[in-house]
Order: sequence, then structure tokens, then C-alpha cells
Amino acid sequence: MGAPGRRKSHAESKEAERLKLISKGCGLKTVGEKGRRIRELTSLVEKRFRFPQDSVELYVEKVANRDLCAIAQAASLRYKLLGGLAVCSC
Repeated sequence: MGAPGRRKSHAESKEAERLKLISKGCGLKTVGEKGRRIRELTSLVEKRFRFPQDSVELYVEKVANRDLCAIAQAASLRYKLLGGLAVCSC
């Protein structure tokens, strides 16, 4: 790092930065077995956007309400349509 009162160069300021991404999901498939999928996704983000290795942190949070998860809604709709059940109670 630079001396006090001195502006940091672009390289110095980027060196300490880490990108933190938070993904919301409703199942464990996002994380994968032993965190494998989350590591794969982190690696893909680093390669796609040309970030240095180990500069991206990817976190997964569970959706508080399953009704707000698009994947869960699609799975529910698919189950109802294939089973011949009523899709809505209108």
C-alpha cells in the first residue's frame, strides 16, 4: 500500500478488492455436493469476466419464502400440469 496522504495507484487499490456475489436459491442444488457447484460457479464468473483467481466470493442464501423462488414455481406448475391437477383456483 502507499504512504499516508498519497493517492493509491490503480494497481494498488485493485489488489485488495474482492468481489462478493450473493445468489438466492430455494434448494441445495445451487451449492452442490460438498460445495462443488458453488466452486464451479465462482470459477466461471472469474473466467468469464477476467477477474484474477481467488478474487470472487460467491455466497448462496436461502429464499425466505418459497413462493418467491421462480424455479420452485416452475417445478410446481410442471407437476400440476403433468398430473392433470388444477393450476389455479380461479
